[in-house]
Amino acid sequence: MPRKRPQYRRPPPRPAFVRQGPSDESLDFAASRLAQGATIEDLRLLVTQRRELRDNEDRNANAQPGPEALGRFRNAVLYLAEAERALALLEKATGQPAL
Repeated sequence: MPRKRPQYRRPPPRPAFVRQGPSDESLDFAASRLAQGATIEDLRLLVTQRRELRDNEDRNANAQPGPEALGRFRNAVLYLAEAERALALLEKATGQPAL
């Protein structure tokens, strides 16, 4: 008596990987640590520098795409978000308006 051939079953599709950014709590914590020993002028300079870093990493990622370039760009975006949040926290605490 011949044996039955096992039937091939296609594996179920995997859900798409969705990279999530940092949580608000972690971003607030990093921003508060950044703002602790800084003045508003220091943070404004830091925001400017991190914007330049983000723009530079964006140009590099477009010129030479790859996972390393994407990682550097994402890190630059995160650093900028931390600096902007720290500046907003310090301006709110001191009552000085943003420029």
